[in-house]
Amino acid sequence: MILEVRDLCFAYGKGSRLLKNVCFTLKKGEIFSILGPNGAGKSTLLNCMMNLLTPESGSIQVHGQPLAAMDVREIAKTIGYVPQTHSLVYDYSVRDFVVMGRTPYLAAFQQPGAQDYAMVDAALAQLGIARLSERPYTALSGGERQQVTIARTLVQRPQIIILDEPTSYLDYGNQIRVLQLIKSLAADGYSIIMTTHMPDHALRLGGKVGILDRGGQFSVGKTEEMLTTERLSDLYASDIRIVYVEELGRSICAAAQ
Repeated sequence: MILEVRDLCFAYGKGSRLLKNVCFTLKKGEIFSILGPNGAGKSTLLNCMMNLLTPESGSIQVHGQPLAAMDVREIAKTIGYVPQTHSLVYDYSVRDFVVMGRTPYLAAFQQPGAQDYAMVDAALAQLGIARLSERPYTALSGGERQQVTIARTLVQRPQIIILDEPTSYLDYGNQIRVLQLIKSLAADGYSIIMTTHMPDHALRLGGKVGILDRGGQFSVGKTEEMLTTERLSDLYASDIRIVYVEELGRSICAAAQ
């Protein structure tokens, strides 16, 4: 067991609880997709798991150690985070931006070396974006920035990769490629947590699903058991169908109208 979340509750200030008794576990090589409507608290849950927000109650443990007791460097070596959006003020090249993922492994004032940059080049090639290597990060499109941020997380070499809606700014082809990358990373032993507004993406990935509803309740189970026509229609207040497509050999999620 790599990650265990127990009875996690969170509220902003004196407001009502956004998260209520959230519980789940994550094993090595497991994919865990989190779905829910806008404002349900998906990004808040991720921020708690990154130790960026302090829960009202409950616990988060990594390899049996309380997350709150870990220092920033320990967390960075264990958990990699790909945010929904990322912006920079300075015109770092893509290559120099991605090498920042090596920071947890460098001493104070130590410069990244040839081996660090070799890892950068390998990550950019793996994502098919080596052509962007010398481009200024600030000159990239939203989709390109998302892919480059994923590359930076890969060179961080964490055990857990958390992705907040990683396909948000990508065209359809690049969405498919990112999903394929996520499956290959899980096969390589990375544990993946991903939020998404696309139930079909969760169906493609398999593994486990967590559904966070508008009331802060969190339900967890196997993807094929959790993503039903009834549950998704209720969650999104729309007529949604789960249909098995024999030609594809899998179920898909589609709107009825």
